[in-house]
Amino acid sequence: EMQIELNAMEMTKTEKTTTEMQIELNATFEFDRITEAGKDLVPLSAPGCVGLANLGNTCYVNSALQLLLSTEEMQARYLQPAARWFDTTPAELDPASDLHTQLAKLAVAVHSTRYVHADASQAEASADCVQPRMFKALIGRGHAEFSSNRQQDALEFLQY
Repeated sequence: EMQIELNAMEMTKTEKTTTEMQIELNATFEFDRITEAGKDLVPLSAPGCVGLANLGNTCYVNSALQLLLSTEEMQARYLQPAARWFDTTPAELDPASDLHTQLAKLAVAVHSTRYVHADASQAEASADCVQPRMFKALIGRGHAEFSSNRQQDALEFLQY
C-alpha cells in the first residue's frame, strides 16, 4: 500500500480557480467596449422608431410585435391598407374586438409621426412609444395566461 504525505504549509498555488478568474474578469472588464460610453448620442425619433410601452408584463408581446411590424409583409397587410381595415370592420364587431383593426392601429402608430417628438430634447425626456392596451385586452380575452399579469413567453404568444 502506497502512502502519500502532503505538507500543506509547503504547497504553492499554481492555478486560479474558476471563481477567482470570474472575479478578476469582473474587476477588470471594460464595459465601455460594449456600450456607447463617451460618445454624444442623439436620440432617434422617427416614424418606425416608435416603441411599445411595457404595461407591466407585456415585454413578450412588445418584442414580438415590434419585430413583426418592422417586416415588409406586415406593413403591406396592415400599414398601407390601414384605412380599409378601419372602414371595413364588420358592423357586428366592435373595433376593440377585431384583431385586424388592432394590428392596423399599432402599425399606423409605430410608423406615423403622431408619437414622434419633433424636438430632440423632448425625445430625451420621454421615449417615443404607444401603449398597446386595447391589443393586450383583446388577446387576453381568449387566453387565460395572456390576461394575467404574469410573465409570458414570446414564442407562446406568436403561436397563439
